[in-house]
Amino acid sequence: MTVMTLELLLSKIDVIIEKVDDFPDDLRETGMRLMVDALLERSTPLAYTEEPVAHSVPAESLGNTVVQAQDSRNYATEIHQYYSVYGLDKRNDMEVASFLAHYLINLAPEDARVEAIEPENFEDLCKITGRALPKDARSTLSNAKNKRKYLESDGKGGFTLSTIGEHYVKHTLLKKNDE
Repeated sequence: MTVMTLELLLSKIDVIIEKVDDFPDDLRETGMRLMVDALLERSTPLAYTEEPVAHSVPAESLGNTVVQAQDSRNYATEIHQYYSVYGLDKRNDMEVASFLAHYLINLAPEDARVEAIEPENFEDLCKITGRALPKDARSTLSNAKNKRKYLESDGKGGFTLSTIGEHYVKHTLLKKNDE
């Protein structure tokens, strides 16, 4: 490592640490290593960019879940916080699927919002939060639709939040800690 490379790294380390703090806990070490490696490989002041941290993490590490652009909130960090704060780890998959639909349709950063959730969205939530992956995420969403009526089919293979699901999420899942 040259003196110039070391000086560059030291001058940017605070920025790197600040950006990595937005990562979910289980990705911080990997994110830090990737950012430092990328900086050292280029070893010039031109190597540094002001891109959001989410774009520095390999997309395959979180599926398509990392979105951060115009809206400064980070999808992965925010969903992990909701999951923890509202004790969703104690809820069954159908209940968590209803929360996920509510979050992705109504609360997510603008760039991450969807009109309907897909099985991949549920799998991404599991990866982010450390929840066990279901054997079949599509069946989980179908059960939330057919058994609990939390979800409705969008007619294109996706699922939207039903009126029952919306009420359940707002008045049960997300209400308890807000009161």
